[in-house]
Order: sequence, then C-alpha cells, then structure tokens
Amino acid sequence: MKKVFLFLLLTGALFAQNTLTGQIHGKVIAGNSYVSGALVEAFGLSPASGDSMLFTATSGNTGDYSFPALPSGIYYLKARYNGASSQQAGPFAIQPGIILQNINLYLSSTGVITNSVSGIIFDAVTNTPIPGAAVTLTGNAAGIIYRTQANISGEYKFQNITPGSYLLEASAPGYQTTSLLAYLNIQNGTFLTGVNMALMPVTTTGVFFGGHVREGGMITVVIPIPGAHISLMRLSTTPDSITFHAVSDSTGRFRFPVVPTGTYRLVAEKSGYLRKVVENLQITQNTDNYIIPLEPQGTNTGGKVKGTVSFDGTNLPVAQAKIEFLPLNMPPAATNFVAFTGPEGRYEKQLPAGAYVVSCSYINSAGVVYKEYFDNKLQVTEADIVSVLPGQVKENINFGIPGVQNPPMVVLKGTVRDTVNNPVPQAMVTLWILNDSLRLTTMSGPDGNYHFSLTNHPAMNVGYRVSAQKEGFKAEFYNNKPTFALADVIVIHGDTVVAGIDFSLEPLLSPGPSSISGFVYQEDGTTPIANAFVIASKRPTGEILFTFSGGNGSYSFANVSPGGYYILFAATGFVPEFYNNAQMWEQAALIPASGAVTGINGTLAAIVSNNNPGIVAGTITTAEGQPLSEVYVSVVNETGQVIGYAFSDASGNYSVTGLAQGTYTVQASKVQFNSFSQNMVYNPDAGLTHLMNISLSSSPADIGSDDGDIPEKFTLLSNYPNPFNPSTVIEFTLAGRSDITLTVYDLFGREIAVLASGSYSAGRHTVSFDGSNLSSGVYIYKLSNGKGQNITRKMTLLK
Repeated sequence: MKKVFLFLLLTGALFAQNTLTGQIHGKVIAGNSYVSGALVEAFGLSPASGDSMLFTATSGNTGDYSFPALPSGIYYLKARYNGASSQQAGPFAIQPGIILQNINLYLSSTGVITNSVSGIIFDAVTNTPIPGAAVTLTGNAAGIIYRTQANISGEYKFQNITPGSYLLEASAPGYQTTSLLAYLNIQNGTFLTGVNMALMPVTTTGVFFGGHVREGGMITVVIPIPGAHISLMRLSTTPDSITFHAVSDSTGRFRFPVVPTGTYRLVAEKSGYLRKVVENLQITQNTDNYIIPLEPQGTNTGGKVKGTVSFDGTNLPVAQAKIEFLPLNMPPAATNFVAFTGPEGRYEKQLPAGAYVVSCSYINSAGVVYKEYFDNKLQVTEADIVSVLPGQVKENINFGIPGVQNPPMVVLKGTVRDTVNNPVPQAMVTLWILNDSLRLTTMSGPDGNYHFSLTNHPAMNVGYRVSAQKEGFKAEFYNNKPTFALADVIVIHGDTVVAGIDFSLEPLLSPGPSSISGFVYQEDGTTPIANAFVIASKRPTGEILFTFSGGNGSYSFANVSPGGYYILFAATGFVPEFYNNAQMWEQAALIPASGAVTGINGTLAAIVSNNNPGIVAGTITTAEGQPLSEVYVSVVNETGQVIGYAFSDASGNYSVTGLAQGTYTVQASKVQFNSFSQNMVYNPDAGLTHLMNISLSSSPADIGSDDGDIPEKFTLLSNYPNPFNPSTVIEFTLAGRSDITLTVYDLFGREIAVLASGSYSAGRHTVSFDGSNLSSGVYIYKLSNGKGQNITRKMTLLK
C-alpha cells in the first residue's frame, strides 16, 4: 500500500512538472487561529487518462497552503493536524490558467463537534428511507462543499461545518434531485436535527416544461444564452419541497422532461448575468415556449436607487425587507426588479433608466404583512414616482415600518349626532379595513360618544374607513360621505389617539308611495348576511342610494322617487353581484320603483380565498379623463371564478389582490357607463403589481325616463362587449307590447342569424349572440317592429 501511495505521488509530481496548468491557495484554520504544519491533501482525477492523482502541501506559519501547479482535473481537498481533520471540500475543476483563492479548510478537535446538520432522506411516495442517497451541503462562500451518503436507515449527518449559509441537496438513482427552498444558517453551536428531505421518484406522470434563455434588459435583438442553470423548486406547505435542474444548450434552449403540475419558484443564473427569480410560477400543462430573460451585468446604462428601511419611532434597521421596483414604461423583459435590505437596513439596486413605483413589504414578528409605497402611500395608484436617469444615484428612497417591539395602543373616538346636533345613542359604528377583509364594531353611548381601543391589532398600520348607522337614519361614512368607496381613509399606526371622528346622521323620511326592499342571503338562499352593502343606482339620472342590511339580512330603500333602479349587493368575504345574479349592470334586471317593491333579494357566493400576492391596480376615468368612483371592478380567472374585487375610490383608484400566473378577465361596471371587460396575462416575472388604467364611456340614457319605469322609446343599444370574442349581449327597449325582429347581417347584406322574433312586452330585453363559427369582421344587427320602425347598429367580432 505504501508503494502505491508513493507511486501516485511521484507520478503526479512528474505529470505536474510537464503540465503546469492551475492553482489552489488557502489557509488552514482551527477556531480563531491559523494552523501551521498541517498536512493538506488534494485528491484529483485526470479527465484525459482517468488516472487518480494525489498532491500534498504543508501549511505555513500563517496557515497558508498552496498548490501552485495542478494538472487539469477534478479535485477534493482535506486538511489533517494532530488528530484533527477538516471536512472534505470540493469538487474543484482545474483548467489551464485557473487560480482558486481563499479555499480555506477548517479543523475541529477530535471528539469535539462544533455544529451539525442531520436528518433522513426518504421516498416522497412510500415514505421509506433511501439508503445511499447522496447529500450535499453547498456554501455561499466559494469552494465550501460537504458531501456524505445516507446510511441503511436513510440517515445522514454533517459535523464541524464551517459557519455560513448553505444549500442542502439530495439525490439518488431513480429519483429527482431535491433541494431545500431556504438556505441553512450555520453558526458555531448550531445543531440542526430533523432536516428531512423527500425525493420524488422519476416518473412519466406529469408535464414537460421548456423554453429559451435569452438576453433581456433594454436590448431589442434575440441573443440566446447557453450554459444557464435553471432550477424549478416546487412550493409546498412543508420544507420538503422538490427541485428540478436543467442547463440551457447552445441555442439557449432548456427543457424539463417531466415535472408534476403545481406551483414553482424558478431561478435562472449564469456568470456575467443578473440572477432571475420568478415566484409562484404555475405549471399546469405542457409548455415549450417559456422565455427567461437574463440581464447582462455591467451593461446597464441606467442608474442606482438606494435607501434604508427602519422601524418607526426607534429608527432601528429592518433586515430582509423586500423592495420592489415596478417600471411604468419599459419593455416586459426589463421588469421584475427586486432588492432586499441587509442587516443594517440598507438596500441598493441598479436599474435601467426610467420611471418606477417603489414598494416595501415586511413580515413582522406577529406574522402580519405590512406593505407601503414610496413615499408613505398605502395604495399603488397614490405612490410617488421615482425617476432614474443614466449614471444617477437616487438616494434616500426610504421606508418606515411600524414596529411591534412594544405593542402600540391606539384609541379612535368620536360622537354620533343627528342633523340638529342631538346625540344618537346605540348607533353602530364600524371600522372597515382598507382591503375590506376585516371589520370591528362598537356602539355609541347615551351621549352619542364611542371609542375603539386597539392594542397590536392584526390590522394595525393600514387604512380604515369608518361608518355609523342606526335604524331610522341614513347610514353615513366619515367624513359625511354617503358610500364606502367615497369615504375618507384614516391611517392608524403607533401609539396615538385619533379623535373627532364624528357623524351627523340624517333621519329617514317617512315611507313614501315607492320603496324597494328585500334580503341579502348567502348562496344557499336562506342564511342571512348582516352588514352587507346595498347600492341602488337610478337609471338614467345616476342618482345613488345606499344602505346596510340588518341582522336578519333585510334592507329597505323607503320613499324613493319613481323610476328604474339597478341594485348592487356586496359583503365582506362574498362576490358582489347586481340583481339578479349579474356581474355587469347591463346584464342585470332593472327594478321599476312604482309602489312598494319587495322581494328584491341578493344571493352572494363566498369568494374563494387565496394567498396569491399578485396585484392589478390602476385608475378609472371617464372618456374625458375625469376620475370615476364607485366602479365595481372584478377579476375573473379562466374557470369563471371571481378571485378578487374592489370599488374605485373618490380619485378613481382601485387595487385587486390575489393573482397568480395565468390569464384573467378584468371587468369594470358602473351604471350610466358602458361596462369594461379586457383579458390580461398576469406573469410574476413582470413584477408583483400590474397597472391597468380603465376608461369608461357614457352609456346612452334612453333606457327609461326620469319619472317612470317604462321606457318611452323604441331603442336598440350598443352591444356589450364590443369588439367581442366570441359572444356579446344586445339590448333593446320597447315602450309597449310590440311584434319585433332582431336580425344579424354581414356587410354584404346576407342574413347570419335571427336573434329574436315575435311579440315582446314593454320594457327592457337582452339577447346573446355567439360568433364562434364566424370569421373576424364587422357585422350589422337590425331591430324592426310592426310599425315599420327600424334601427341598425354595427358590432365587431375580433378573434
């Protein structure tokens, strides 16, 4: 054995003298001291001949060791001294001209374990151990890699690990390689047990996922990136998540042959390019055209944004706060800019020149997510714009996070009075959280006074709207605002007293000749919904009435002026709807207020809650650019579910949360205006927040008269939506019972379809037209009656 060892040494030495190609340098360290006289061994494998190679070195007085002339090959290093040894480090690929510096080796005393990581590797399907599984611990620091194998029971253990952050990975024949999503933070005295990993057996069940890696940033030509490393980390509720790996070929193409469907975190990286991360990537079907843009380092002609994040009051730094930069006018490949604050609360980010909305989000120790936009704004549409110029360093883009070290005490108080200044006792006062997901209630006392005391409440540090209501009075929002969307927002955080949140309630008039009433129920049609919003919009004047449902779900609009009304129901945790079961007012039933109208009930389906972080937000205006409030905005997924909604505020701003990667339909509806519907593709790769500004045009005001519920005209309205694909809704009104025909023609006058024919009663009627079997183009639809009257309009099918 000794002869073989000497032979390897001599062979390696002779080979090295003839082929001096690469170098490895570093130090041998024990605790806080350098070790001199330690034996350092470099084990190598020649790629040319397959021969094993062994080289040795001895550390000097300052712990330095050096291998100045290593042949090409793959090497592993180990240090030994007086019974102590280091973990094996490597592999290191040595090629001509390669010089590796600071490959430090750390000794630990015999029998003394300074820190460790251990666990079990098991089959994700059968939960049985996987003997012989290869386990790797890779450090952020260059060259620190530990390897071991699982024993017969699937157990593995790393000991005496150099302090630092590490990625744990396991693999075995017949299994997918798996990594933990989070880095392990190892310090002296760290003993991590139960770090288990589940490996998914290689299977043909799943889908393929592939595409191309290309240069992104501000370039306009396609430049493929070969050799990029792509990782797909399957997200789950446990740390035993699955990771798949691929490398792009010479054309930049990559492909994962089989991955289970699910939600993933995609990471793409290559030396010389900025690392790309895509959160919450939904893989549900075979995909072969996914594009990953990587931005070259050092070629960015933009500027830098810098700032700090600190806790309010104490100015202590906030580490690991997420800073997101949303570009406003930039190619899609140049989006998704994210930075995180360091231990001192500082961050900086190199960005292409342009305009940005900057946000800061942080999860505090109570598990509450706080998010704000620069400069101290709670909604993206109100954020101050940050402009970045070429070569500019934009500093002091700072954020303050409400601290939770000492639970804050907040008192909010005020008085409820009537219009002649008399106190109103037993009025219910409600705090509505800004995103309409939580509410708190209290009652006014004999003197009309009320107050809320909040101590570290889960909804702290966000905006509230406040309302007051009592039977016999009109409901009111602070500050003398009639509806939820128009109410002033009060931001509460820190130790403070917010006083003077007063109300002046207007008594209801005695019931008149016309009224509208009903109940608001859950989808089962029997369970009442209390404190639901009920909004009545008169057509064609646009007059708005507002009330709440009572404890038994009942509501009433008393003494309403005669005419036609559209009723909208909304409640926390439910999908709003117009009466009867419509998301757009044009599709809803018009309620004629003539006498006492009862039984106008709303049945609301519970909204499907999700934790998806995606946001679509923007501003809604008229065609003339004036902001529109009270617009109902809903986001519908591909299966037809409403995943989130909002009402535009007094400035026309709206924001809907809950989007994951996929295709959605954004709808906006307000009586008096043509409703809006547009598809959007949400991709987290383009940033967490997508901006969509909406313009609504006025709707014709001839559906009904100001003082009656029966239309006075023979009317054909514009179809909705228009352009459409594949279906649209056509609406017409009749002043009295009539024989009518509604026909669709092409531009050559050929009849395409008869949508309605026969005797129809007075009132408003809608029919649907499906163009699935037609080609794109302009079509004519004509309404005719028995009196010889004809009305024609155009509609556009756009596929």
